Amino acid sequence: MLDLRERERDFETLVYDSGALTEPLTLFGEGEVEIFVAVDAPDADIMLWLAERRADGKTVKLASSQLRLRYHGGFDAERLLTPGEVVKATIPLTYVGHRIPAGSHLRLLVSGSNFPWADPNPHTGEPVATAVEMRSAVQTIFHDSARLSRLILPVLP
Repeated sequence: MLDLRERERDFETLVYDSGALTEPLTLFGEGEVEIFVAVDAPDADIMLWLAERRADGKTVKLASSQLRLRYHGGFDAERLLTPGEVVKATIPLTYVGHRIPAGSHLRLLVSGSNFPWADPNPHTGEPVATAVEMRSAVQTIFHDSARLSRLILPVLP
């Protein structure tokens, strides 16, 4: 059971929280995140963690995923980003089978890196295996009515 408290305290991690659940919630299957993002670089990564924030203060990982945004249109071809342009990416989460009790929170953590668990993205658009330069990247996540970033969960009745 991976506790994500250190990850959620990282200044580069965006944390969405449901607030305390008023009744239990059963998740079973593969969820996904539809995310609208703009980046000031030709490539970047999105890292996701779905978690339960428990009454004892632990944030326990339920599912996760990651996407190198050069594959936001699918893995059939690399499509580098146009800096500043908003793109939609659909990112499937790993399977989950878990009942979250009333009083716990459902939490989604979003970050642009997961080093050392995932190789750093050079953010230059160069082929990752041969990139010789690195730069930082600023990502903007949109969640307004026109660009509705959202978490879609496999909820059982």
